[in-house]
Amino acid sequence: MAALIIFNGVKSFSDIVQKVIGMQADSSIAEKIEEMIMQKKGIKSCYELMIHDYGLNHYVVSAKVLGTENTVCARASELSIEIEQKFGCSCTVQADIMAEESPEIQEIKKDLKEKAKEIHRLLNIHHFYLIKSGANILITADISIPVSQQKKRELVYGELSRTVRQHGGQYQLRLHPVMENNHDKAWKTSHQAEKRIGAD
Repeated sequence: MAALIIFNGVKSFSDIVQKVIGMQADSSIAEKIEEMIMQKKGIKSCYELMIHDYGLNHYVVSAKVLGTENTVCARASELSIEIEQKFGCSCTVQADIMAEESPEIQEIKKDLKEKAKEIHRLLNIHHFYLIKSGANILITADISIPVSQQKKRELVYGELSRTVRQHGGQYQLRLHPVMENNHDKAWKTSHQAEKRIGAD
């Protein structure tokens, strides 16, 4: 009986937490929103699309977009309103100016991928985005981290950041970890990278 009470208490607490932080929305919603974003004139890439489902068809949506034109900020504001109207949700779309991919940046990406493989054969960097930030260029990317390297994450980041800094102080690196529970899953994730829109 005591165990049943504890179980029900934990389940109730879990339900409450899910309602507070939101659950992951149906993938079809994400696909429709991503398609809507990418059809917008002046938008070159969409990333960090997050959708939280709070139940009763209430969604909170956030996304980041990149464009090469100065009007990308206006396009992002338009998208926020259009997505809210179409899906009846709360939406925030953040805009950044996309940096051009120069031969130097191509070399940086190559060096990062090589350094990742040097650290661990299943450590994989993918979905690169280049953001202009004044005189600097922010290089953002996803990194798939196998379970054996998760405790060494800060050391891994340090090695990769040093690789970027060797090309000059104007280049900055921001990594978004994709934690994997096993080597198999890490391998599969890295080989599905090309399916995402607007990244390489």
